[in-house]
Amino acid sequence: MVIVDLLKRQFPNVDEWKWTSLHNVLDEVAFALRQIPSYSINSLDIRPFFKLHIDDLNLLANRANKSALEMFGSTQHLDIRGCALHSNEMLWFSSACPNIFSLAVTASCIEVDERTREDAAVWEYLRTSLLGYWTLKRANHLSSKRLRLVLYLLRLFPLLQKIYLE
Repeated sequence: MVIVDLLKRQFPNVDEWKWTSLHNVLDEVAFALRQIPSYSINSLDIRPFFKLHIDDLNLLANRANKSALEMFGSTQHLDIRGCALHSNEMLWFSSACPNIFSLAVTASCIEVDERTREDAAVWEYLRTSLLGYWTLKRANHLSSKRLRLVLYLLRLFPLLQKIYLE
């Protein structure tokens, strides 16, 4: 479900620039989520929201009269490419969407918790389990920063099977 496309059809009179921030269209999104049955969103694409704030996410759940888990608990694919998220927002999504199998993110937009560190065991695991590890390593696609992001995402979403990094 591309949430913004759905909302644009439902609320055609809202100015185009308002769709870049959840804060600007909080009431419209909450109204739409109240109409959708709990646990029925399997795929969630929140583009083109450029910034999500934890206060807005909590307020959204409050105004929708549903918990975050009721709204997004059955979501298996989450696309947050282009959206700047801090660790608090990522934690919110990890508890709201515990069944995420695939995730699409823009690496430069995610704030990785600085406590996330990779050690020798992690490198060994990646070397033996990641298809094309040496090719990716030689092409410089496995930088320490990207690996830290992947580890961070795997810790937040334990069922994660596919990660799409931009």
